[in-house]
Amino acid sequence: MSETDFIITFSVVIIAGVLATQFAERNSFPRTIPLVITGILVVAINELTGGPILDFENLHEITRLIAEIALITILFKEGMHLNLYAIKEFF
Repeated sequence: MSETDFIITFSVVIIAGVLATQFAERNSFPRTIPLVITGILVVAINELTGGPILDFENLHEITRLIAEIALITILFKEGMHLNLYAIKEFF
């Protein structure tokens, strides 16, 4: 992956994350749900187009470890602030 592809990929992922967060805040969702769905969509689009959005074969183990720790931290933090009564009323 060239530097240009990396910058474009990083920008697309950040913009998608910001849009998902704004959607969650406007609709009173926990932010984790749209972020996870956005991540799944980005990977699915990458697989369908064969584009350079994410190249998992070239990632180093430390990057995977950092990503897993970040995901665990985000899920834990959002879980601590989760209001089950609000979710129950929504559905």
